[in-house]
Amino acid sequence: FALLLALYLSRTISAPILKLKAAAAAMAQGNFKVRVPSGSDEIGALATAFNLMAAELGKVEKLRKQLSADLAHELRAPLTIIQGQTEALLDGVIEEEAEKEKFLRDILGETVRLSEMVRALLEIAHLDRGAKALNKQVFSLKTLIVSLAEKYQAIAKEKNINLTTILPPTDDLLLVEADEARIGQVVRNFLDNALRYTPPGKEVLIRLQAQDTSVQIEITDHGPGIPAAEQPLIWERFYKVNKARTAGEGGVGLGLAIAKEIIQASGGQIWVKSAEGKGATFGFSLPRTSPPAPLT
Repeated sequence: FALLLALYLSRTISAPILKLKAAAAAMAQGNFKVRVPSGSDEIGALATAFNLMAAELGKVEKLRKQLSADLAHELRAPLTIIQGQTEALLDGVIEEEAEKEKFLRDILGETVRLSEMVRALLEIAHLDRGAKALNKQVFSLKTLIVSLAEKYQAIAKEKNINLTTILPPTDDLLLVEADEARIGQVVRNFLDNALRYTPPGKEVLIRLQAQDTSVQIEITDHGPGIPAAEQPLIWERFYKVNKARTAGEGGVGLGLAIAKEIIQASGGQIWVKSAEGKGATFGFSLPRTSPPAPLT
């Protein structure tokens, strides 16, 4: 009987544990594809949890490798342009003043692009450390939207895009309590994307709506749209949407991830509505608030 019991325990307990141990050792060596048989008992549940952990770690490792490749690619392109055009200017290859000015503008543009990439990476690092303390104050979302829409009219006109703003037909200022600079950052991100992907002759629509307890803004473009399968993924850090929507685009896929962090930290909701080939609508809502009490 004792021998049979020992064999039973060996098969039902020791063997699965040894398999888990071997799988853990393999995963420690970087093999995130390793899996162990699962079952309905406690050890089987442990095996299931191990397999889920291995799958998630595999995704993280794949993302890390993709990020390294993306960063190398995104950094190489502007640095190559800056180096090549700077050398041409220093060597005296470019003689005409107009051509020199063009080269200098190209260098400046690529430098700005690099600065924006660094800023986005630093922003996400602050989010990871919990260092983003929002400076929440009561402000008018309506006033902010009107101001940003006016500033973006020149960009839209240059691209031959009709930028239209629809506001509620009331004098309500639509007050919210949030970090005005950060909310403006989210709106600018939406507008930048909308104007980038909308072809000339089409429209970008900004719609501000007042709900009973919230204020909602949506920005609609006429770009290539986002496939349904990719829509849940666009808010993930470093994720870049389909090639049709990101062709020639710089950056490493952090803008929407940062926007989501800001809106959620402000007590709001963020979303996208899109169909492939039919443009996209990005929006968010924030809780409405009352004017601050006057000082006495």
